[in-house]
Amino acid sequence: MTGPTGPNGPDRPAAGPRRRSRGPARPLPARTRWRVVPAPPTTGVADGWWAPAAPGQSDGMTRHGTTPAVPTAPYAPAASRPARPARLARPARLARLARPARLARLARPARPARPARLAQPARPARPARPGGIRRHRTAAALTLLLSLATLLSAAPPHASAVPATASTGSAGSAGSAGSAGFTEAAGSTETAVVAALERTAHPLRTTEPRGADADLRPLSRMVGGAEVVGLGEATHGSREFFQLKHRVFRHLVREKGFRTFALEASWSTGLRLDTYVRTGAGDPRRILREEFQGSYRLWNTQEYLDLIHWMRDHNRRHPGDPVRFAGDDLGWAGPELHDRLRAYVSATHPGLLPTITGLHRGLRPETGAGTWMAEYPARPLAERKANAARTREALRLLERSEPAAGPAARRAHDLAVEDARAIHRTARFYAHDLDDEAGSADAMRYRDRVMADTVIRWNRLTGGKTLLSAHNAHVGYQPYDRSYPKMQGAFLRDRLGARYVSAGLTFERGSLQAYDTADGRLKAHTAGPAAPGTTEHLLDRVRHRDYVLDLRTARGPARAWLATEHPTRSIGTAYPDPARPIALSRNHDILIHLHSVHASDLLPEN
Repeated sequence: MTGPTGPNGPDRPAAGPRRRSRGPARPLPARTRWRVVPAPPTTGVADGWWAPAAPGQSDGMTRHGTTPAVPTAPYAPAASRPARPARLARPARLARLARPARLARLARPARPARPARLAQPARPARPARPGGIRRHRTAAALTLLLSLATLLSAAPPHASAVPATASTGSAGSAGSAGSAGFTEAAGSTETAVVAALERTAHPLRTTEPRGADADLRPLSRMVGGAEVVGLGEATHGSREFFQLKHRVFRHLVREKGFRTFALEASWSTGLRLDTYVRTGAGDPRRILREEFQGSYRLWNTQEYLDLIHWMRDHNRRHPGDPVRFAGDDLGWAGPELHDRLRAYVSATHPGLLPTITGLHRGLRPETGAGTWMAEYPARPLAERKANAARTREALRLLERSEPAAGPAARRAHDLAVEDARAIHRTARFYAHDLDDEAGSADAMRYRDRVMADTVIRWNRLTGGKTLLSAHNAHVGYQPYDRSYPKMQGAFLRDRLGARYVSAGLTFERGSLQAYDTADGRLKAHTAGPAAPGTTEHLLDRVRHRDYVLDLRTARGPARAWLATEHPTRSIGTAYPDPARPIALSRNHDILIHLHSVHASDLLPEN
């Protein structure tokens, strides 16, 4: 059939030769529209031939029988058919020739000059050290244990440190001294840095440990095949930092096979908490209250209690695949540790019991953790050195002893050796002269080496992967004060290589718990908005409120900025605290930035 009712539809020629299909018809310019001219009946040809459409006719093609005929030459046989008019250029081809991108390439301007590098903040001159003032007092020695900031609260600032200015704790003003070198050129460069950071930053949904965790998948990819992940904190007393560590640990347990949460706390503390999360023995509130005293008081929080409760609940549901809790620090060796070691020696090597007991005489704490850590460093240095020599001998005796047959007996022996090692390491730390600058630096290097070694030994004992929680300074790679010659993260990287990954945390504003440097009281402090020129000020200009960033993959201006030192918050147990010159990508592999934080929820001491 032909015509409107035929198989060709109402808008196609009914028969005869067809044009090659080129997809849907495109409207043509008015001067090149075409229509079909009907052929005279005498020709015997069904369709007419194409002729230009008259002005004012339809935009589409016209067909025989649907449009009035326009006078034109009739159809002729091929031999006498007039020559076809020259083919006009198709509009699509014209459009390609006039494509904006093509024209732009032809008229591309000269490449602009590269912007000037970000000007570095001027460093203040190093203040003269007061004569006759000793760098440390023995009474403050234990305050060294948690962070670099506490050590410097009693010492002259480092030459490159940026001093805090407000006793109210405005950390924004803490970086104001570093903003002197902030120029307009630097501002334009920072804009380019922010744009580069935004291209690689992954937003975080929340720091709360409950709920969906799809936003943590980029972090999982950054962790890769690491066996130990060091997750830092810019303060020791902010709720969101602790909650985020809880959330990340849950995710790594489920997605990456991690099984241990290691805290910057004593080995004996870790054993008590590990016993609870595995077996339910003990009261976690009491353990936190008894263990987290003195400088460790900042860990006695609701946030850590929530983590421990979750770990216990997980182990109830997965008794054959438990999660573990470990302490890697050496601030003190609790009485439970001494009692457990003595019980093992009595059961397996009774002949050694009198010798081990004698070598450890006077070292089992008879007071609480806070009191012991305040009193023991005040003992004479010679006595502390003699105690360290005795604990070393006890450790050697146990290392040379033979365990009973069987894998269980071997594991029990290995754990007893680690208990003896922890007792010795605590005694060895206090055998340093903490009143001497060189002796204090040696003690800090020893401490960070021990913490790294303890994590590695724990992984060997348990055969799992560990999330390490500590201050940014400890999980990082480079020291930013001469009092800390080498950090825990650097020791871990030396021994584990790429199997260790360091993640630092920053924040732009908020509050925190810390000891006041003026009166020594533990209380909440406010950290104001970060000042221009500081690390946190630029990081907070990224459009995401909270986000995670792989520092190893940064490109362009962001790469150079991250590798350059800028005034950065590094707050330990004391506040106010000076900002410090820190290059993020030289200290960490991953960065997590939070817009704001709040003071942690401290639990009662009684």
